[in-house]
Amino acid sequence: MKISKYRLIFLLPAIVGCAAASYAQKQTRQDVTEETIEELMANMSVREKVTQLFIFDIYPNPSNSRRAFEDSLVRHYGAGGIIVMDGSVYDLAERMNYLSSISQIPMLYTIDAEWGAAMRFEEYLKYPKQERLGKLPDAEKLVYSMGRNIGRELKDLGFAVNFAPVVDISPDNDFVRQNKAKTAIAPRSFGSNPQRVAALASAYLNGMKKEGVLGCGKHYPGLGDTYIDSHDQMPVIDHSLTMMDSVDLVPYSRLIKEGLGMIMVAHVSNPNIDPSGLPMSISGPCIDGLLRGRQNYNGIIITDAIVMKGVSEGRDPVDVTVQAYRSGSDILLMPIDITGAIEAITDSVERGVFSLDELNMKVRRVLAFKAEAGLFSPSFKTSPSIAAGTFETTQALRQYLEKKVRQAHRRDSRLIRRMERSERKAERRRETPQQMERSTMIGIGAGISLP
Repeated sequence: MKISKYRLIFLLPAIVGCAAASYAQKQTRQDVTEETIEELMANMSVREKVTQLFIFDIYPNPSNSRRAFEDSLVRHYGAGGIIVMDGSVYDLAERMNYLSSISQIPMLYTIDAEWGAAMRFEEYLKYPKQERLGKLPDAEKLVYSMGRNIGRELKDLGFAVNFAPVVDISPDNDFVRQNKAKTAIAPRSFGSNPQRVAALASAYLNGMKKEGVLGCGKHYPGLGDTYIDSHDQMPVIDHSLTMMDSVDLVPYSRLIKEGLGMIMVAHVSNPNIDPSGLPMSISGPCIDGLLRGRQNYNGIIITDAIVMKGVSEGRDPVDVTVQAYRSGSDILLMPIDITGAIEAITDSVERGVFSLDELNMKVRRVLAFKAEAGLFSPSFKTSPSIAAGTFETTQALRQYLEKKVRQAHRRDSRLIRRMERSERKAERRRETPQQMERSTMIGIGAGISLP
């Protein structure tokens, strides 16, 4: 790269404004962001552009060889982003801070944290899974508050993206579906009513966005109606397009209208969409035909993790990643052979097999998404930020994290107690009158005043 990370910040001039900023000022900011993206694009090689489309995984305390490999992906290749896996927040944040300090273009720090940072970091408190939340009478309000709390704790840790919420529809008697029992996705789904799932997903996304963290709808076009876990093998869901329009695609239709910035495509086959039997994550008829075409989606499309057996088993690790690129995805998540795939796509673009215009379009989408996440703002390198690599000592970073963990505990514990009270109230409402009378008499006999 010819452009330094420090020069990058000054490509955006300081724009002074207040809450009542004029339209002209907003337009100026937009123009400057587009100018920044175009200047970045003009200074990137084909390989650097390709590498912006890749997100790789990091774990705490990597081996020396793994550490050197990750450093090379960031320093020499210019990796577009990172997904953080399980471990201690202290170890992972230190690693994130270092990788940020050697990157030329700010990376997207991403995490799969459906029920909060606790899904990955042992130091945090767990929120209930979406199945429980969907049954609460005041779920929309509580889920919005949860989204804000999760957004705040992830923002404090430097994350720009949370791969949440799940918007899959869980089968139930409300619909005539293939499977009547609980499915692989059920605990992670808001429920069986598509409109309610859409409303709760919207609340979750809006809560996170309020705190500066972007979400991701998953798993397109729907992974609710199967017993098979795509981590282990590829499911087949034989839903007609008519059924999908009234069930699976309902949340996406609403969220796309509301400006959903990222959608994750599942490793699931649907012969009604693609008769070839390919997983949707590497299917042109799904990505370009259904999502881009029929649903008119213009945001970021990301694969589910390519390392999962639902797409990788029986396929060459480079070929399957190249196929995901060819099928229309903008971001390629956790390929098995990342450098091999980067070189293969780069070579195909340079030889004219893949269009340079198409590559440029994908990269512009990714850079615009980074701009929306605030990664090119003037304050990005000046305020304390793990994603900007601004912590110069381990002690300073640890003190910052200890404070943020304590604050998150206080916020999360209060909200989790509210959720538990709401759950108990809902359970009492479901009791029969005879059960309610018996519960009341027991309470009176024990000197307890029921709320």
